[in-house]
Amino acid sequence: MLERSTGFHVGSFAHLLMLAGILRCGYDSVTYENVQYPNKVRAHPDIPDNEIALAGIVLGYHSDDKVNLHRSPRSGGRGDFNDHIRRE
Repeated sequence: MLERSTGFHVGSFAHLLMLAGILRCGYDSVTYENVQYPNKVRAHPDIPDNEIALAGIVLGYHSDDKVNLHRSPRSGGRGDFNDHIRRE
């Protein structure tokens, strides 16, 4: 049984994992794309119907491949993630 705060805890963990990935290892991350296709995601690790995946995070190195240069008009012009990180 999920507690009311489970989503918050999972989100906080995911956020910290992505920050650690970029700051310590130089990994970029993708979080939203995999939740758009729940049936495909569910099939790979063979998640049973009575269980749910609360989060999915893809970590890896940035690529300048042409497919990665596409910017959706709905992105809101938020800019590069690295522009929002203060490194000391």
